[in-house]
Amino acid sequence: MAARILPAARDDLREAIRYYRNVNPPALGKRLAVRVLAAFMESVSLVQSMPRTRPEHPDIPGARYVILAGFPY
Repeated sequence: MAARILPAARDDLREAIRYYRNVNPPALGKRLAVRVLAAFMESVSLVQSMPRTRPEHPDIPGARYVILAGFPY
């Protein structure tokens, strides 16, 4: 099943990556930004492979969602 990333989710991801990239020291910030992107990609794969195992979004009928592992997003 194909996944469609909603604009709000894409914006949240960009904001999270920017936030973590600004963490000091810069090497740590870069690692965190890479981890949040990897967690996002893993979550998209999870939803694509088993969409009905994820809860439906309370405000968006038909949309499924997942919380990124290890991050508050």
